[in-house]
Amino acid sequence: MDKLLPCPFCGAEESTDEGATGIWVWWLSESGSPWFAQCECGARTHFKFTKEEAIKVWNHRVAPNETLRSELGTFDIDLEPNELERLREEG
Repeated sequence: MDKLLPCPFCGAEESTDEGATGIWVWWLSESGSPWFAQCECGARTHFKFTKEEAIKVWNHRVAPNETLRSELGTFDIDLEPNELERLREEG
């Protein structure tokens, strides 16, 4: 897959025109490495060795929250006022 999916944060689409708004795949040096995908909203991938890797990472999506909630169910947790602090300290 060489087409970028829309931005998961702002919904921008892939841009094919240099200087236009949207999502781009860029490289940092004339040697063509490293590559990364970046959106106009500032979201971007980590650096990758190939353009294909950058696109693959950008297109990776996690399950939507609704799916996770339906699979995991609802958790109701009642904590005493100092209980949350104690749990954080215990790590």
